[in-house]
Amino acid sequence: MELQLTQGNLGALARMCFLAEREAGRRFKLSQPESVLELLKHVALSTDQELGRLFRDFFGTLDVGVREQLVYRGVQVPSELHEKAAVASAGAAAVAKQSQRVYRGRVIEGIEPPAAAPVPGAKKRPKRVYRGRVIED
Repeated sequence: MELQLTQGNLGALARMCFLAEREAGRRFKLSQPESVLELLKHVALSTDQELGRLFRDFFGTLDVGVREQLVYRGVQVPSELHEKAAVASAGAAAVAKQSQRVYRGRVIEGIEPPAAAPVPGAKKRPKRVYRGRVIED
């Protein structure tokens, strides 16, 4: 298993390793892929709140392919992380699709999407004048 780690991911993994070693009473070696996999399995099942938070942050920054590979290898990921990942990828696709203008089946380049229409009920109040002075509400 090849994990592509950024500086932040590596720091979170090292912190998880330190806390998991204290909790489990055994060593995890970050230089060995199988030991990293055992560490992630242990942290995913841990009841420690800080370990859970670190795991959610770490798992959220991974690529979709790496996430699927970890799940395939037996890391039990909470369902809310799966749902967030699915919503995030679907949301990004919807934003990209929404920003494209299509005319008769062709994507038109360089045209900005129309601005949001003003809400009819949100009219600006007229200024109130009392004895020649403008009153601020």
